[in-house]
Amino acid sequence: MLDELLTRAQAGPPADQASARVAARTRVAAAAHRPPAPEEPPENQAAEDEEDRQVAEVIPLGIFDARAEADRWPS
Repeated sequence: MLDELLTRAQAGPPADQASARVAARTRVAAAAHRPPAPEEPPENQAAEDEEDRQVAEVIPLGIFDARAEADRWPS
């Protein structure tokens, strides 16, 4: 009895035409959909972007100073 159940489960549900058609459409749609290839910027645009990048000075906010806090802790 268990062997019959496992055999039927392995085979999957009985296939009818409607199910087969839906499965076929799903396979075709999945195979046809491909994300567009990423566009690479022109060489001169990439060079201009590199030149425009400037490193900004980091200014601490002073909200929490870990070193000052550590000095307040008893040793």
